[in-house]
Amino acid sequence: MKPHSTFYFIPLVYFLILGVLPLKSDDFEGVYSVGNDECRVKPIKMAFLVFCKKTKKKRIYFYQGEENNNVIFKTDGGHLSTRFVFDDSSLKSGVFIGKGGSSLKVKKRTYYRSDQF
Repeated sequence: MKPHSTFYFIPLVYFLILGVLPLKSDDFEGVYSVGNDECRVKPIKMAFLVFCKKTKKKRIYFYQGEENNNVIFKTDGGHLSTRFVFDDSSLKSGVFIGKGGSSLKVKKRTYYRSDQF
């Protein structure tokens, strides 16, 4: 490998190991209770599609990393973005923070029918 390509290769590997690979695609997937709504999460490429039953809205969330042992997924909406902040890497409970700063409890459902929505 040429010296200049090694210069780019090492940071790329470092980014993949620390930023992308620790999060498996099936970690943030399934049905979550968000306040009194139910939302289905499906991985799509490097993001996650979230569809909520009551609001009938679809949003795309991106893994933003960890802060104070919380795992964060965020929309790409600048200062108006919404986000999921999970208590830990199990992604089973946390809070959803809306555009206006309102927060709703989030809990992963362990059971659901595949035809629910």
